[in-house]
Amino acid sequence: DECGVKQVSLTGGEPLIRRDFFKIVDEILRRDMVVTMIYSNGRLITPEFIDKLKERKMHPGFQISFDGVGYHDWMRGVKGAEKIALDAMRLLHDNGLQASAAMCLCRDNAGSIRETVKTLAAVKCMGLKLQRPVPQGEWENEPEHFLSYDEIFRIYMDYLPQYKEDGCPIPIQMEGF
Repeated sequence: DECGVKQVSLTGGEPLIRRDFFKIVDEILRRDMVVTMIYSNGRLITPEFIDKLKERKMHPGFQISFDGVGYHDWMRGVKGAEKIALDAMRLLHDNGLQASAAMCLCRDNAGSIRETVKTLAAVKCMGLKLQRPVPQGEWENEPEHFLSYDEIFRIYMDYLPQYKEDGCPIPIQMEGF
């Protein structure tokens, strides 16, 4: 506030896991700042959570992690994570809030981009950011999954004609290019 900050994005890890999440939000709002974006895995986006946003007259955007149709559970190590993320995007849309998705692109899920884009469009997702995973945590010692920038470039170039053929269903951002 003292530095003139007027817009804030909330991220983590998973910011919604904090017990004091709305206490933090209320302090941000008290200082006449706006929460513009919340980055989440979607698990704690519930009707009750949305009601609390509405009580505060908040309309942040959301970016939901989604690592590809058929791969999200594996990438996140949580059975049912794919359904949770898609359900969160539907719920946000149904309540007048916008969600986009971020996909960590690796050797394993690279072939799922087309189906993922179509699935995200069907749940009214506003766009997809494709990005490289960060080699940390469980992934730090698994280099066989990572793609080089040359490989990623080729994957993007191979996908673009399909994207056009499908009518460019949602905007996509291709990290690094």
